[in-house]
Formats: sequence, C-alpha cells, structure tokens
Amino acid sequence: MAKTKKKAQPKPASQPKTKSRAKTIGRPRKEVSRKEVDDLIAYQATETEICGHLGINKGTLLSRIREWTKDPEICYSAYFGQKSGSGRIKLRKLGFKLAANNAAVCIFLHKVYLGLSEISTLNINNLNEEYKDIPTEDLKAALAAISSKKDDS
Repeated sequence: MAKTKKKAQPKPASQPKTKSRAKTIGRPRKEVSRKEVDDLIAYQATETEICGHLGINKGTLLSRIREWTKDPEICYSAYFGQKSGSGRIKLRKLGFKLAANNAAVCIFLHKVYLGLSEISTLNINNLNEEYKDIPTEDLKAALAAISSKKDDS
C-alpha cells in the first residue's frame, strides 16, 4: 500500500493588520500631566520626589520633559531651572506679606535680603603681617572676650 500525500488546504485570505489589531509590546504608556510636574517643581520638589509622587521612574519623567520641550538634549536640572523661579517668587511674596504682621519673619527677611547679621565675621586674610604669628587659641580668647563685652552692654 502506497502512501498518498494530502494536498495542503489553501489558507483563508488574511486581513491586513490595523492598529487596533496590532499587538502592543511592553507596558501601557503612563500619562504624566505637565501642569502637575510644573506645579511640583514650583514647590521645589526634587526629581526623586516628583517620580515617587507620580509613580513613575526618572527615565519616564525625562522622556516626558523632552517631549514637552521638543529638546532631545534637555536634562531635568535645566528644566527645573526654567520652571522653579515661579515657586520662589510665590514664596518671596508670601514672606513679605507675613513680615507685615510677624516680627520673626521680618527679622529673617532683613537678614536674608539685606545681608544683616547678628554675628560679625573677621577676614583673617586681611590681617597685617604682625598679627599673623598670634596663635589661634589667643585669637579665640580675644574674640570671646570681645563677644562677652557686647553681650553685657
């Protein structure tokens, strides 16, 4: 008895693949709100804090920033520098409003913006040659004596 070959059945005509039928590879795309990222940067949030809050990794955040800016070379710190100024301005405005009614805030702002300080500093580099040979312990003792005289008055 001789074996006979079966004829191959013709395959049904395949339909062209469309996007809806195409298989997706990998995770679904995580949507990230540009406004939310910019708001978090305005609050001076770090890259790690933003990623933790949004539930994404640093690579995803960087990819979105590059998409938004259309700059393939931009890094997080450059984007942070562009967007963080608005948060500092808001904080500064709030500080000045608070200073009108709060003496501690007023004193703090005077120190920060006007360079006022309660502690005097001495620039040792500008001392005359004759004073450079004085031992450090003697200088500390002299400064402590001067400081205690200031406190008494």
